[in-house]
Amino acid sequence: TLFRSTWTGPPAMKSLFTRMFCCKSCPNIVKTNNFMNFQSYFLEKTMPVAMALLRDVHNLCPKEVLAFILDLIKYNDNRKNKGGQGEDYLSTKFSDNYYRAELIDALSNSVTPAVSVNNETRTLDILNPDVRLILEEITRFLNM
Repeated sequence: TLFRSTWTGPPAMKSLFTRMFCCKSCPNIVKTNNFMNFQSYFLEKTMPVAMALLRDVHNLCPKEVLAFILDLIKYNDNRKNKGGQGEDYLSTKFSDNYYRAELIDALSNSVTPAVSVNNETRTLDILNPDVRLILEEITRFLNM
C-alpha cells in the first residue's frame, strides 16, 4: 500500500499495535511477552511484518516503521512469558523464537530491492545507512 503524499500521520497499524502491545508510558517499548492468548500472539507477530510492507510515494518503507520494528527487536523481553497448566504452570515458559523470526522477516520486508546499474562490488561501506543498520541489528540478534 502506498501512502498519499499529503498524509503525515503514523500508519494505522502502528497505532493499533502500540495500543495493544506497548507500554502506556513509553509507546516505543513493547510490553513483556505474554503469549497466553494465541489470537493476540498471532496479531502481535504478523502486524510488524505487514507494517514493513508499507511504502511511501518513493516506494520506500517509512523510516518511522523501520525504527519501530528495530525498537520491537531491541526491547523484546521474554523473561516473564509463563504458560502451561497444573503444577508446571510456573515453570513452563513459552518460547519467543517464532515471534523473533517474524521480526527478522519484517526487517527483510522493509528493504526495497535495488537494481544494480553497474557491476561494482558491494561492500558494507557503500550500503544505504538503513540497510546497514538492519544488517547490524540482524547480526546482533542472531548472536544473542
